[in-house]
Amino acid sequence: MDGKSLLEHISGLRDSFQKYLEAKLSYYGLLTFERAARLITSFLGSGFALVALVLSLFFLSGAAALYAGRLLGSLELGLLAVGGVYLLLALIIYIFRTRIFGRCVIRSLAEVFFHEDEEATEKKNP
Repeated sequence: MDGKSLLEHISGLRDSFQKYLEAKLSYYGLLTFERAARLITSFLGSGFALVALVLSLFFLSGAAALYAGRLLGSLELGLLAVGGVYLLLALIIYIFRTRIFGRCVIRSLAEVFFHEDEEATEKKNP
């Protein structure tokens, strides 16, 4: 092999390697975009569900306060009773927040980020 053909071979190898790096960079960019889109979709879906839950809880709390107020003979006592229940619930959630939310958040994020890896593995090993 003479020097000229070796130089052409090395130049072709360099071009092929550059195209490979560009393809790999493009692949990881698309993979990151897909995972970010899944994460945003998950957050938006959870956010809308949370807003609906808070609104329904607000109206149910009002109804419970009115009912408790009728039973106790005073609207103020009904509001205090419902507020006390929520304060107790908030205290319990605060104490056990890592046990309650830690696993759920980690599981949800792992599902978003590693879902594609499981699909790729299933395709390779049917």
